Amino acid sequence: MLYQLPVFLVIAWVGYADLKTRRITNRSIMVLLGAALLCQVGPSSPQLAEIIANMGLGLMLTLPGYFKGVLGGGDVKLLIVLSPAWNALFMFGSFAVGVILVGAMLTIQNSPAPEVERDNIPIGTCIAVGAWLLAITGLAQKYLL
Repeated sequence: MLYQLPVFLVIAWVGYADLKTRRITNRSIMVLLGAALLCQVGPSSPQLAEIIANMGLGLMLTLPGYFKGVLGGGDVKLLIVLSPAWNALFMFGSFAVGVILVGAMLTIQNSPAPEVERDNIPIGTCIAVGAWLLAITGLAQKYLL
C-alpha cells in the first residue's frame, strides 16, 4: 500500500481544495491521474480490463447524479482518474463512504444553521475522506486492496 501513498496525498489535496472552493480543477485531476498511473508499478496494480471496468463503475456511480445536477463534472472525473490506482471494491467503498458522509452533511444542513448551503456539498471531499477512512482503518488493506 506504500506505493499508493502519492494517490492518497494528492486526493487529500483535491479533497481540501474541493472543500474550500467547491471545485475540482482539471489541473488537480491531471496531477491525480499522474499519481494513479504511478500505481501501475505496484505489486497489485490492476490490468487493462480491470481499469476499463473501474472506469465503467465510476461512470455508473456518478453519471446519474451528474445528469440530475447533484454532482459536478469534477466529481465524475475524480472517480474516473482513480481507475488505474484502485480496484473496483475500493472505488465503490470510497464512494459509498462518501455518500454516507454526504447524507450526514445533509442531515446537519436540515438543522437551523444559516451558514450552510444545501446546494453546495463538496462530494469530492467526501470521496477523499472515504478513501482515507478505509485506508486508515485497515479495512482497505485487509479486504479491498
